[in-house]
Amino acid sequence: MKYFILCISFIFSTQLSAQSYNGPESVDYHPLTDTYFISNSSAGEILTLNSDGILSIFASNMSGPHGLEVVGDTLFVCSGSNLRAFDINTGNQVVNYPVGAQFLNGITHKGKDVYVTDFSAKKIYRYNIASGNHNLYTSVNRTPNGILYDDINDRLMVVCWGNNAPIYEINLSDSVSNIVINTKLGNIDGIGMNDCGEFFISAWSTNSIHKFSSDFSFNENIQSGMSSPADVYYNRFNDILAVPNSSSNTVDFIQLENCNPVSILKNELSHLLVFPNPTKSGNSLTFSEKVYSAVWINQMGQTVSEQSLSGTYNISVPSLKSGVYFLTINAQNTYKIFITK
Repeated sequence: MKYFILCISFIFSTQLSAQSYNGPESVDYHPLTDTYFISNSSAGEILTLNSDGILSIFASNMSGPHGLEVVGDTLFVCSGSNLRAFDINTGNQVVNYPVGAQFLNGITHKGKDVYVTDFSAKKIYRYNIASGNHNLYTSVNRTPNGILYDDINDRLMVVCWGNNAPIYEINLSDSVSNIVINTKLGNIDGIGMNDCGEFFISAWSTNSIHKFSSDFSFNENIQSGMSSPADVYYNRFNDILAVPNSSSNTVDFIQLENCNPVSILKNELSHLLVFPNPTKSGNSLTFSEKVYSAVWINQMGQTVSEQSLSGTYNISVPSLKSGVYFLTINAQNTYKIFITK
């Protein structure tokens, strides 16, 4: 398998003169605007990188920032001991909430719940967007760093700092944490996941990106030569892994091969039009062909919904959790559909 690394500082060098990276720490992505958000922690800024390669300041004058998490059209930010949030469309701050933490670092979400790691206190907090309140969700014995919601197995994954750094899984039904593997790596910072449930972690001890199989039975170093790689982001829309290098003030975008969940190859996916994509449960999908049957398949290859229709260009998206699905229309054409909350 081949991996190709694309360095932003090279590809968009003519458009980075106005702004530059200064301690890039975390990356996230807003699919509806095709925009990356990067926390420029040494400058107290959040930057945006648009599809034209233009780097701009989105927000400034804050502690950190560290972890970033896009939730719909809102960007949540770990900023010192506070959780902040900004409206992506207007740039206005909409949340500045004191969690009472020592050092908020990693962040993820499931639905209306936002989970953040307290690096210094070895705690994980949960903030509910609807109520505007938080609670101590759980504590771990090692230093928690990056955190990820695993939507395939409905659990939280937490990577840790220190020697022989463990990876925890946290059961969302009871908040109980268990170590799934002691990695033998040191100072793990970030974690991302692809459509097949394979994990990508950044380790400072090797200055590399390591790929773990979904059951952690196998791992490999897929990209070395990083420079203190921080909170990585795996873009499941295009299989690009974004790696902020906090020491060299660069952000690398690594193009990876699609993992082909449920054995559907890229060249087997339909090139006919469907929109909007991404979409939400309950929304209407519009196709450029008449639809008589629709079969929804999740990343594990399981059929989760079947629809029979009378030949229409519009179908309703069934009630499914957020994630990536393969939708087969008329037992012939297959589309890759992204469902968000």
